[in-house]
Amino acid sequence: MAAKRQKELNGMAFSWKNCKQELPHCPLPGCNGLGHANNVFATHRSLSGCPLNAQSIKRKLSGDEMMTIKLKTSSGIESSEDMQHLDHEIKELNESNLKIEADMMQLQTQISSMECNLKTIEEENKMIEQHNDSLLKELARLSQALINSLTDIQLPQMGPINEQNFETYIKMLTDMYNSSEHEYSPECKALLDSIRQAIKGIHVETVCSP
Repeated sequence: MAAKRQKELNGMAFSWKNCKQELPHCPLPGCNGLGHANNVFATHRSLSGCPLNAQSIKRKLSGDEMMTIKLKTSSGIESSEDMQHLDHEIKELNESNLKIEADMMQLQTQISSMECNLKTIEEENKMIEQHNDSLLKELARLSQALINSLTDIQLPQMGPINEQNFETYIKMLTDMYNSSEHEYSPECKALLDSIRQAIKGIHVETVCSP
C-alpha cells in the first residue's frame, strides 16, 4: 500500500510539473520577458513589445548585432510565425539603418556646402578688407599731399592748413567753389587760382573695387 501511495504521489508531482506555465521568452538577449512596451500587458514575447528594445529602437544597429540577435533567438523559437515576425523586425532595422545612412550623407553634403559657402564669404571679406585698407591709405596720402600743397595758402579768417583743421579747411574750400555767386571778388578769384595751381600736381590713384 505504501509503495502504491508513493507511486500515486510521484504521478501527481509529474503532472504538476507538466502543467506548470513557463514565462514567455523574449528574443532580445538580456531581457526576461517581463513588462510590455505599451504598458498594457505584464509580459511580452516579441521585439515589438519589448520595453528594452523600445528604448533603443532608434539606435542604429550594426550587421553583427542584428546577426547575433537572430542566431541567439532562432534556437529558442519553434514557431515559423515567430521567425517571420523576427525577420520582419530585422528588415525594419535594416531599412532604418539605410535611412540613417542616407540622412547622414545628406547632412554631410549640407555641411560641405556650408563650409564651401563660408570659405567663399571669408575670401570675399578678405578682399573687401584689403580694398578698404587701400582706400584708407590712398585717402591718407591725398590728405597729406593737400596739406603739403596748401600750407602757404591761407583762407580768410583761418590759419594755415594742418591735420587738426583739415576737415574744416576742406569744407570752407568746398563752400567757396560751390558758392551760388557767379562772380568772385578779385581777392577770392586770386585765392582760388592759387589753390588750383597748388593742387595741380597731386595725382589721384585709382583703387579698383574687389
